[in-house]
Amino acid sequence: MKPSFDRQIDRQGTWAEKYDARETLFGRADVIPMWVADMDLATPDFVLAAIQSRLNHPILGYTQVPLSVAQSVSDWQQRQHQWAPAAESVVWLSGVVSGIYLSIQAVTQPGDAVMVFTPVYPPFMRSVTHLERRLVEVPLSVSQEQTPRYELDWQAIETAMRTQQIKLLLLSNPHNPSGRVWSRVSLLRLAELCLRYQITVVADEVWSDLLLDTQSKHHPFASLSPEISAQTITLNAPSKTFNLAAMQTAYAIIENEQLRRQFLHIQQRTRAGEAGLLGLHALQAAYSDAGAAWLASLLVYLRDNVARATKALASCLPELVIMRPQASYLLWLDASAYFSEQQHQVDWWINQAGLGLSNGTHFGAIAQGFMRMNVGCCQQQLQQALLQVQQVSSQLTKQENSHVFD
Repeated sequence: MKPSFDRQIDRQGTWAEKYDARETLFGRADVIPMWVADMDLATPDFVLAAIQSRLNHPILGYTQVPLSVAQSVSDWQQRQHQWAPAAESVVWLSGVVSGIYLSIQAVTQPGDAVMVFTPVYPPFMRSVTHLERRLVEVPLSVSQEQTPRYELDWQAIETAMRTQQIKLLLLSNPHNPSGRVWSRVSLLRLAELCLRYQITVVADEVWSDLLLDTQSKHHPFASLSPEISAQTITLNAPSKTFNLAAMQTAYAIIENEQLRRQFLHIQQRTRAGEAGLLGLHALQAAYSDAGAAWLASLLVYLRDNVARATKALASCLPELVIMRPQASYLLWLDASAYFSEQQHQVDWWINQAGLGLSNGTHFGAIAQGFMRMNVGCCQQQLQQALLQVQQVSSQLTKQENSHVFD
């Protein structure tokens, strides 16, 4: 039987950051939260059953993870993306973000240059500055096609590589916040530049399973060639796909043995957390035939959510520029036609529309005018959110209406 995603689940009182942080983040606790990237959809029953089965044993002691769990990662990558890294290349982590921090420390020294393409997931930038590396931001360009999408700015990228002594590239593949799936042609060109300038790549591929565009295909960066694999650290997790963020279970795939030893050395020296026992059971249950079938149904639902939201927002806010995701359940919204001040936009979404979105400027200064909307929820909740926008959209006119809050 196909899963149903239409059940509205009350998450209040469950220590859910998405809900319990509303008053702190938005100044009020009654906004519909559409910010942090987890879903308001139930984790699959068979994954919960695997966790519950392990809890039938009364001891939760130190864990020796069998190689079969790492093999399930390899098998999943082969099934989903036609890439079969050796099980021995898998390193367990507590999260993708911890993997970013470990990677930076394994490959670079304080003061070294680390490149990111902005706008991008905020921990990319924070990790570099926290670790006292030199952040080199290369803004993405926007395609001039009918459907706006980000593109890699090749001239700016190569200029930075040639002049800034880049040691490490943090790559969001697929891209967060826009949901852009980078083409194989673009990734091959980027790989050639990284090889030429001897730049190690950390590829965050946590959104790779959530492909909404049936014409697109995710290409793991390390799968492009043995040469680029030798200088790539791939980070991933079942957290986005199966709504398992609280399990704090992720992994790095590092096929180069020397690079893997460097990574493990830093992990051991810093005592950075590894994956937890229950999370590993959840991962193994998710990365299965049942997981693949559940994911296929989820993608149908998310595609419909994205289509509904895009249509409704375009209808009531015709000057809003929507980057429709090729992957993920995130809409990247440019409302700069309505607001010249970012804080005015933030206040409008919160206090007029009653929604809590992610502030675009957290993804880089280039994202002034943008907001990120999470539509990974049941359609009843999505329809209510869209109705709230529709009810107040007439307040806005092209260019900022400075009297909106009078």
